[in-house]
Amino acid sequence: MHSLRRNYVHSDPSARRSGVVAIRELLLILVVPIGLWMISRAVTGVHDDSKAALRVAVRPVYSISVEPDERHMWVYRFREDLVRINLMSGAVEQSVSLPGVQLSAVAHSRDHSSALLCGADGTLVLFRDGQEAKAHNLFPDSGIDAAISDDGAVAITATESGQFRGWQEQGGEIQDFAFNLASNSVVLRIGLNSTGRRLFFAKGGGIVSFRNLESPDRDETTLNVGVECVAFAWSRDERHFAVVTVDSQIRIYEVATGRVLHQRQLDDKVQQFTDGCIAAISPDGLRIAVSAPKSCEIYLWDFEAAQPIGHLKGHGQIVHTMQFSPDSMRLYSGSYDGTIREWSLKTSSQLRVID
Repeated sequence: MHSLRRNYVHSDPSARRSGVVAIRELLLILVVPIGLWMISRAVTGVHDDSKAALRVAVRPVYSISVEPDERHMWVYRFREDLVRINLMSGAVEQSVSLPGVQLSAVAHSRDHSSALLCGADGTLVLFRDGQEAKAHNLFPDSGIDAAISDDGAVAITATESGQFRGWQEQGGEIQDFAFNLASNSVVLRIGLNSTGRRLFFAKGGGIVSFRNLESPDRDETTLNVGVECVAFAWSRDERHFAVVTVDSQIRIYEVATGRVLHQRQLDDKVQQFTDGCIAAISPDGLRIAVSAPKSCEIYLWDFEAAQPIGHLKGHGQIVHTMQFSPDSMRLYSGSYDGTIREWSLKTSSQLRVID
């Protein structure tokens, strides 16, 4: 019976056509919804990876700057705008539009009436009371990295030929300056202190040097870390300097002498740091915070003992900026997940989320 039925079906053209039509209808029923689902997800930027979806939906936080009285915070949201937020109400009180701009650094004057923005293309823009005051071009074809002081008056970049070139405003006048390195070593990272008078720069092989910009022709101190560094932090009094190395160590130096005060291997949970790692030292000099890009967590160490004292978990993506409160009891962090979080360092717990 089975063999006869098979022969009959294959020999009947109408039955064959009806079978083909049924298969086509079945394929349409299955394929069309799947195709529409895939198209809709592609258009809306949604993927199976929830973190990838989050990146599309939010505005990543690139930099934060908390005012000394902690009533306001400046927030730079990646390639969009710089806003001043009331930390008491969460309201945006001031906004500077930055469409399509990729900032290398952002800083504010001590009274926060001025902001200095440095674009990755070398463009500098100085704002006063939210209005553009001056624009300048800082050698766009030569920038490797840039840093801006806290007083909003100095910007500096390192060129590929081993030269530093900078910009400063004094008495309303803009001045350019330049000085050379002792050698043509490639500069991997640079940074200014809070006054804009001292500079550190990291070169290949784990060499970190310091210079006073008032007499920039010679190095003040040179630290031979031995391996490449991925994160740096000044203490508030600038007597100490912390580095995180590619081999997952924290080292704390005395800047004046270059002496190693503390050195400790990070625990297994924070191994394999990448260039996304950042570090910060509390104003009282008692704590150091280090972000772990892989886990999106922040780890806390006792500064003097270099012992882990807790970690902060809550961000969904890389933590890109951190700042301690003036009393050193809390930490603010901004992430690519679009949120700013305030943490209690006494309990290692989250106090609030600022969207």
